[in-house]
Parts: sequence; structure tokens; C-alpha cells
Amino acid sequence: MMIRSERPPDRCIDNGTIHTRYGALTFDKGQPTLESAERLAQMLTFSRAVDIYQHNAEAVAMFRFRQGLANSGIRQTCQVVIWKTVQDVIEGSTSGVREKVQVCNFLNLRNGPIVIDVPAGIVSVFDDMWRRPVGDVGRLGRAAGKGRKYLVLPPDDLQGDRPGYFALRSPTYGVWMLLQPVDGDPLLAVRRFAGLRIYPLAQQAACVPAVQFLDRSHGPIDTSAPADYRYFEQLGELVEQEPAGAVTPLERFHLSQIGMRFGHRFAPDDTMKALLAEAALVGGAAARMGHAGRVAAPAGGHRGQWQRTPA
Repeated sequence: MMIRSERPPDRCIDNGTIHTRYGALTFDKGQPTLESAERLAQMLTFSRAVDIYQHNAEAVAMFRFRQGLANSGIRQTCQVVIWKTVQDVIEGSTSGVREKVQVCNFLNLRNGPIVIDVPAGIVSVFDDMWRRPVGDVGRLGRAAGKGRKYLVLPPDDLQGDRPGYFALRSPTYGVWMLLQPVDGDPLLAVRRFAGLRIYPLAQQAACVPAVQFLDRSHGPIDTSAPADYRYFEQLGELVEQEPAGAVTPLERFHLSQIGMRFGHRFAPDDTMKALLAEAALVGGAAARMGHAGRVAAPAGGHRGQWQRTPA
């Protein structure tokens, strides 16, 4: 039996115009007029674009980082960037600084698995292009700085683990690799990297070339999120390069609402570009509010009042 109830008059829109922050919305027999429907569609697309801006900042940062390394000359598997003097403030230290040595690169798994032969005394980090951990290989990880051969597998690899390797499967073709020695002495740390090898699994280990180190100790790379259309342009390029399984089905659906599809070129028209440029401004502004640890005052609070969230 179907039960039909009367609709409360204050909970539905049949005819007339309502006034919102998005303008006047007119309805006829419960349906928005063509003009109102277009305005609502634009509002939903803009809101989704702002949400995408805020939830994909790590991906854009990784894209820009990889682009910066490529512009520095890192274009081959056996090439890495080395930072020989990274200075950090240390509480209670008389010098106030500490020297570290770090090596990083982005692996390209398009042509198959890649082997990273890491010497003893070095801890490793492998993240995908959304900066999610690919495997537990840190100081307390499976290898724990003992030196291991890692095999990083692309998302479409069907064979799985191979004997003699610690296999790490990535959901993206791009993988960020960061290596850092456990030694506090930077000179000893540099010597440890001499045994580092990076090569495709298909290549014979005996024919592997020595790793080329490019010193970028004094060359910062800008990974900050642009507050303009470039943000979506770069995210769209990354989405084009990666497989659909890189994100969840819900995230894929959200990206599709602004015209992004994995494996397809992102080509919005001028109207959409203008909308995305504005969404980047709003998304960037909202992100800064979040970083400041501020939230709007609850209902009943003084007008213009802000409260700092607990640490």
C-alpha cells in the first residue's frame, strides 16, 4: 500500500521566487525556470570546484615538485636531487642549526616496476602523487635502515611480489622517493649514498649506471598551490596522466563535475576557466583561514567574533 502525505507548505517550493545569496530563484510548478536552473548549476559547480581545491592541494604540490625537479635537469631514473645542507632549529642547541642530507626524486612507473637498492643506514619514504604512503619503509618500518632492495610496482602490474625484493604497490604511476641517512654527520651520510642504485626491473643489475646526484642545496622549489586557474590546469594534467584507480569512486565523481576525467585531456571552455579561477581564489582564502586555526563563532556569539580551535 502506498501512503501519500500532504506536503507542508513551508517545506516545498511550488511557484514563486525565493531570494538567496546566489540571486533570485524562480519556480514554476515546483521546477526552477531555465534561468534559475542555470544559476543553480553554476552554484553547484562553483561549490564543487572550491571543495576540489581544498582537497587536492597535496596532489598539486607533488605535481609542482616533480615539475620543479624536471626543470632542474632530473629527467632519468638514475638521476636524483641531493640537499647537502638543510638547516633546522633545534631546541636547546647552542648552534641552533642542524645539518641533514636528503635525496629525492620522482619515479615514473609507466614502463614497469623500478628497483631501488638502498644502502644500509638510510631510511626511505615512498608516497604516491596524492602524497599517500605507498609502503611502511621508515625508521621503524620493515627494513628499519638496514639496507634493502625495494621494488615499486605500478598500478597495472599483474605479477605482484618478486623474490628478493620488498614490493611496494603504488596506486599512481608517479611516486615520490625521499631518502635520508640515520647519521648525524653529513659527510658520512654522503658516503652512504654512494651505494645507491635506481633502475628498471627489466634492466640487468650488472649494467646499471651509477646514480647521478644534482646538488640543489641552495635552490628551493615552489610547491605552493596557485590561487588562480593554474591550480586546476595542473591538477587536470595530473588526472590525465594517472589511472582511474588513483582515487576513490566518489572523488572521481567529484572531479568529473568540473570536467576532469582520468586518462583524458582537461579542456574547459572560457566560461568554466573563469569559474575555476574564482574558485581557486575562494579555495585559497578558505585554506588560509583553516591554517590560521580559526572557525566562525557559534550561533549566539558576538558579531565578528572568532574562536581559535583547540590544538
